[in-house]
Amino acid sequence: MQAGDADNYIYRGLVYLHRAAYAEALADFTAAQKRNTKRSEPYLGIALAHTGAGNIKEARRAYEVYLKTSPDDAAALHNYGLMLLAENNAAKAVTPLRDAIRRAPQNADSYSALAVALIHTKDYAGAWKALTDGAAIAPANIDILVNQILLQACLKDAGDKKHKKK
Repeated sequence: MQAGDADNYIYRGLVYLHRAAYAEALADFTAAQKRNTKRSEPYLGIALAHTGAGNIKEARRAYEVYLKTSPDDAAALHNYGLMLLAENNAAKAVTPLRDAIRRAPQNADSYSALAVALIHTKDYAGAWKALTDGAAIAPANIDILVNQILLQACLKDAGDKKHKKK
C-alpha cells in the first residue's frame, strides 16, 4: 500500500469491517482519514467500526463528526439516533431519527426507533403515530408490529390502573 493512498486504506478497512475485525478496520479508517481529511468515507468507517465493536460513546462521537461532513445521510442519522438511544438519551435521539425519516421515508426501522425514543420521552401519541406511519410503509415489519402491541398493552394497563384507583 502506498503511504499516501487513502483509497487503499478505505478499501481494506471495509474488508475488515465486513469480517468483523473492528480494531483493524478502525486502524485503516483512521489512517485513511489522516491521509485525506476532506473525504467523508473514513469518518463513516470509524463510526461503523466503533459501532460494531460496541464502543457506543466513541461511535456517537464519530457519527457526530461524520454528520458534519455528510448531514444528508439518512442511514447515518438513523444510526446516530440509535447510539443516542443506547446512551439513554432518548430526547436527543428524536431529532436525528425524525431527520432520517424525512430523508428516507421508506425506512420503516427509523419509524420504530423514533417510536421507542418517543415512548421514553412519554410522548405516547407521537410514538403511536410513528408506529402507524411505519406500519403503512412496511405492514409486515416485526419490530413495528411488536412495538404497537407492547405500546397498546402498556397504555391499556396504565388506563386500567387509573380506573381502579378511582
